[in-house]
Amino acid sequence: MPNSTDEDKENYWRGIILRGANVATYKFALGKALLDLRSEDKTIVTLEELAKPFSKYICEHSSSGKSQCTNQKSSFLDAANAFNKGLITYDQLISETKKNGFKYVLDAFHVLPGKGSIAERFYEIDGTGMKRKLILTDNLFHLYQSEQFENLKNEVESRWLLVEDAWTFGTGSKDQPVLYDIDTTKLYVEERTTYRRSLTFARSALIGYQKGKCFYCFKSIHSGDEITCDVDHFLPFALRYKEDMLKVDLNGVWNLVLACSDCNKGKGGKSGSVPEKKYLERLKTRNNYLISSHHPLSNTLVNQTGLDDKTRNSLLEKLHANAYAHQKKYWKPLFEFNF
Repeated sequence: MPNSTDEDKENYWRGIILRGANVATYKFALGKALLDLRSEDKTIVTLEELAKPFSKYICEHSSSGKSQCTNQKSSFLDAANAFNKGLITYDQLISETKKNGFKYVLDAFHVLPGKGSIAERFYEIDGTGMKRKLILTDNLFHLYQSEQFENLKNEVESRWLLVEDAWTFGTGSKDQPVLYDIDTTKLYVEERTTYRRSLTFARSALIGYQKGKCFYCFKSIHSGDEITCDVDHFLPFALRYKEDMLKVDLNGVWNLVLACSDCNKGKGGKSGSVPEKKYLERLKTRNNYLISSHHPLSNTLVNQTGLDDKTRNSLLEKLHANAYAHQKKYWKPLFEFNF
């Protein structure tokens, strides 16, 4: 796509990070390493240079004890764990990373399930084996200059946290749905009915699925800014105890969207109002996008709202109608930007 916009490049990147099927977390480590290169002003990167941030992120996540791979054996992950325990040196870790850490991920990074390799690449590979180098493309440099850059960084980490928890603890399953904690603004699962295990911040988990825009007016928002990026309950949380609203948890991911502070609580803002029907259609689309993104929020959404589109749509339309019946009016933003 020769004339793609900066937003197209962001969408390609988000497709890789947020929608790819994963058997290991190497793609996330590579994504974070590529974004780190912003400060180094390089166009060509050797495996030696790439191995340093790549192995750093793998070691950081491995130290949590959470699964980083669906396979039982990985010599590279063994080396990362050994380094964390002080059993091998840093030079040995880098050597192992160059030898085994990049075996598949460099070729697989741009591949999406069912679509093959995407047209817009963020690097090209030169050479073979341990002599490979990455030739960074203009697409990656466009990301470095994008106003969405900080969101993109947060999205990689958030997705990584969700995936490793899903592999380790089965989060997102019917028995462990992902819910939202209003006080901490984090997503969590509840274990043994009393213990809450925090997963990641809701803002960083959801921002990519809205392409970094306010759900209602499409203004650009940033997941790291608690003041201007609000987690909003699409159907008002205040209605949670109404008898006709008890079928699903209003704190579920299906009912969470990100809004700018003007739309959520500014003058003429939504506050606890019910959005117009066109925004319900937007919510359906967002939820279906999440469901198609593989792990792990997709399982939670299916468990919370239904196995198929017809069931999910019927439930959301019924709940939306019930919410309107309590308030007798709809809300819409004062202004909506072009998307």
